[in-house]
Amino acid sequence: MNDPYGVTWHDGRYQLFFQYNPEAAQWSARMCWGQADSPDLLRWSEPAVALAPTGSGGDGCWSGAVVMAGDRPRMLYTSVRSEDWDRGRIAQAQGNASFDRWVPDPAAAVLGPPAGLGLTHFRDPYVWWAGGGWHMAVGAGLDTGAGAVLGYASPDLHDWQFTGVICSRLSTVTEPVWTGSVWECPQLFELEGRWVLIVSAGHEGVTRHVAYAVGDYDGSTFMPLRWHRLLYGDSLYATTTFLDADGRRCALSWCREEGPVVGRDWAGALSVPHVLRRTGDRVIAAPHPDVDGLRTAISVQTGPVRLGPAPLRLSPVGPQSDVVLSGGLNSADRLDLTLLQGTRVVLTLALAGDNLTLRRPDRADEQMPLGVAPDGGFELRLLLDASVAEVFTPGGMASVRIMPAMGTGELALTARQGHAELDQLTVHELAL
Repeated sequence: MNDPYGVTWHDGRYQLFFQYNPEAAQWSARMCWGQADSPDLLRWSEPAVALAPTGSGGDGCWSGAVVMAGDRPRMLYTSVRSEDWDRGRIAQAQGNASFDRWVPDPAAAVLGPPAGLGLTHFRDPYVWWAGGGWHMAVGAGLDTGAGAVLGYASPDLHDWQFTGVICSRLSTVTEPVWTGSVWECPQLFELEGRWVLIVSAGHEGVTRHVAYAVGDYDGSTFMPLRWHRLLYGDSLYATTTFLDADGRRCALSWCREEGPVVGRDWAGALSVPHVLRRTGDRVIAAPHPDVDGLRTAISVQTGPVRLGPAPLRLSPVGPQSDVVLSGGLNSADRLDLTLLQGTRVVLTLALAGDNLTLRRPDRADEQMPLGVAPDGGFELRLLLDASVAEVFTPGGMASVRIMPAMGTGELALTARQGHAELDQLTVHELAL
């Protein structure tokens, strides 16, 4: 599985859609729409195929959106053909009121890439209702090397008019936030009084990272203030956003695999659900409150403790754990939190200044903001699920894969070149 999308709260349950290959644990151009449902964003039903390619209507059903049109849901998806995978067409399917039957709608206009723009890519519609009509943002790449989002408008979801380029950006890999040459899975929405554009930045067939900007949107053009990374690490991509049962803007992302997947029983996963909040021109992802409901017993609890060069070892830390800690670096140059399984170093979180570095053996380091408080205090939360680690701080969120997947281990805390203070640390076991 890969890209999630179309998350909808309806009749007391969440409906989730995603890219799905029911035949093998690997990506295929002939991807289907998978579907699952849940009462709480955490416990999902077994996946089912909601929509499959028909041949006459396209060779693959790629990412898109689901909206409620009256009392019926409607899919808008990327229909791709083998002769041009990168430039798809936007097709539609109609669902029934219970979300368990989907039929392609030949009466709806099939949209191809608009002429005259020099498009290299065209896919991944995102749809919303505003101002008495429907609006659609489509991910694109331009032959100039810029990523772009294209805009459309419709009164009825059937007849669409191209309204122009909502936003585009040409950037280089040397810039602080590189936004690639194609923008996939665009998301355009209001968050706490300002508009936010999220894009998944790709380049030359490689999925890179998720970027965003807070800015102004006048109904046709988005003007960004400043670009940022939404998610750090090398795992998460293809972020989709939605409103939960309480009206909070939330997000799910695809957890990419590392290494070969041929012969495996499964490949691809989704992040835990995140809640998005805005502070100025920054958007921060935090675990959805429902995640707390997975906690069972407390396996470790300690603090306050003064940390020095001798490691403080804490155990057990299970493969499904929620680790919450706070403290201050004080005189230490760095504080290392190392996850161990026997003699194997699984993951090290190195805190120094306002930066957090994620280190794994035989992998490149990944960095993210720590977001220390004015008094120098830090807060950190680490969610573990066997082969996935998600790290949350006031400065941002990161995710990496752990290969091979970890079993029960321990945490070692070590202050380097000075002393640090651990105010509290709690390890909750999770029931997954």
